[in-house]
Amino acid sequence: MMSLRVGICDSGIGGLSVLKELYNTIPAEYIYIGDSLRAPYGNKTREELLQYTQELLTFLQSHKVDVYVSACNSISTLDTRELLNMLGIKKSDYIDMRDFAECAKGNIPSDAKMLVYGTVATIESNVYQEVFKEWSAHVLASKQLAYAIETQHQIAIDEEVDTLLDYVTQEGITHIFLACTHYPLIQDYLDIRFKGMGVTFINPAHYIPNVLHPQKGGRHSLTIFTTKTSEPMREYVSGIDDVVPVVIEL
Repeated sequence: MMSLRVGICDSGIGGLSVLKELYNTIPAEYIYIGDSLRAPYGNKTREELLQYTQELLTFLQSHKVDVYVSACNSISTLDTRELLNMLGIKKSDYIDMRDFAECAKGNIPSDAKMLVYGTVATIESNVYQEVFKEWSAHVLASKQLAYAIETQHQIAIDEEVDTLLDYVTQEGITHIFLACTHYPLIQDYLDIRFKGMGVTFINPAHYIPNVLHPQKGGRHSLTIFTTKTSEPMREYVSGIDDVVPVVIEL
């Protein structure tokens, strides 16, 4: 039986949180490309994001993947229909974080006081405000947290989470939608900082099985490419499988 080949792209290491969910749930051949050299994407212009997305998808296309997964919320907020058409990629073969967010809605109480927490590009796109309009979700943009996680800059992480904690306390937030795939990489730290507050974090990657369904048989493998290797990447990869990232140029 032929294995399902799944291509995953991200601005850096954030998509590894999505890859981990996929790899542990669905047997397939995984090809991951993280553009750590140009991370973070959350502060880029729309034109830059479209250019980077084209390069990432073209790379995955060269590896003959069957399914494309955008594990970057900044990319997932783009209207990629024209780009997919230009590359000859079927819309049905392309999954982004919005698809997982839609699946998450069914588990959120109607009286929840929600916060969409993401990068500047994601928040300014209004995509998740529309997804969660039923809750009139609050929004908060972080300029630095994704990059701080990418580089394991603990002081910067502390400062950004301090700001988040203050906002949540002030507004009485009960549910936080993590609208950047970097953020679940520090979930343990977030749990400690918000302990006893009754706040629920929503990681859209947990809803992957609702969108991409397991297939029987086939080979289970993982290849990881990056435009810039780092100790944080090696650390997070080691938590998924014993794979050495391959450094490439896009």
